[in-house]
Amino acid sequence: MAFPPQLPVWEVYAGDDAAYTLTFTKEQAPASLSMFTGFQATWRADAASDPVALEVDSTGADHGVIVVRIPAALSAVEGGKVREGAWDLQARTQGRTLTLVRGRTIWEADVTR
Repeated sequence: MAFPPQLPVWEVYAGDDAAYTLTFTKEQAPASLSMFTGFQATWRADAASDPVALEVDSTGADHGVIVVRIPAALSAVEGGKVREGAWDLQARTQGRTLTLVRGRTIWEADVTR
């Protein structure tokens, strides 16, 4: 397996709140992520674009659960920033930054505006 693991494509519907719940396991049981701090997720369209900070809920980290969110305003048709591109989730442990997972987004325009 490549590291960091590549997740399935995250389909984002314009103007909707989106959440990606990640459950980390070890030997088919929830893996505590208590050794990590400073969870952060970032999205980019490409290497030259500005990064967009995504929301991270790490309250379930002791049970291996992290939720990454894209608020509706960031995926909106007008004024939104998140479209097709890539994102990753990083955290710190023992003074080092580690990318835990990475993935791509596909953006779908909405019908109702």
